[in-house]
Amino acid sequence: MGRTILRCLFALTITIAALTLVSRDAVAQYQVGQKVMVRWKGKWYKARVLQVGNRRWFIHYKGYSASWNQWVGPHRIRPRFAPMGPRYVVGQRVMVFWKTRWYKARVLAARPGSWLIHYKGYGSNWNEWVGPGRIRPRQNVVPQPVPRPVPQPVPHPVPRPHFSVDVRVGPIWNQRHAMKICPRIASTTRWTGRWKTTIQGRMSVCNCKAAMSAFDVPAGPIWNQGHANKRCPRVCSRARWSGQWKNIRQGRMSVCNLRW
Repeated sequence: MGRTILRCLFALTITIAALTLVSRDAVAQYQVGQKVMVRWKGKWYKARVLQVGNRRWFIHYKGYSASWNQWVGPHRIRPRFAPMGPRYVVGQRVMVFWKTRWYKARVLAARPGSWLIHYKGYGSNWNEWVGPGRIRPRQNVVPQPVPRPVPQPVPHPVPRPHFSVDVRVGPIWNQRHAMKICPRIASTTRWTGRWKTTIQGRMSVCNCKAAMSAFDVPAGPIWNQGHANKRCPRVCSRARWSGQWKNIRQGRMSVCNLRW
């Protein structure tokens, strides 16, 4: 009985001594000047140890003024370069977690604790550095990543072809006179706002735009087919007479059917 008690006390003494040595090692792992990471409000920041105390360290945050220097305990400090866990080499195929899914990727570069990856099927603008929590070997993942939908081109309506023609309307004296004459030359054409005199005091033309391949153009009074054969081919120099004409105001106005 006495020997059993002695053995228990000896084992307890060895355990306490081992814990004491581990605790001393943990306290002594950060030295003055060592680069570390310090957690502040849930985020890790780069820092440097300035002083070592009893299980606490006085640190300076990188990029911040001395007013932010503070003492931190072991629960808020860790080495700058944490163990990487699995090692991934350049060129290795991996799976990378982004938002809610795993995507196929390839390692482009490596540094302690992070890897530069390229997503398969995406441009280089998506390349990024990822930590060990977002990367794992390709063969360990069974589900395939869901491809992103490819936007389909929006069909645009095909514009109707327009044809620009010069229509003879007789003499036009000025712009005000043209604004009265040109819009009334035909219902199937539209005046573009341009006109010009071809024979001074005798003939002017209105530039019209037609949205159809066939349209009627006024040609003045036409008395018969022989007269139409002479008058209609000269109504528009850039269009072709279809051979048809008609009187719209007997003895005063006829129209020639032209085709582009």
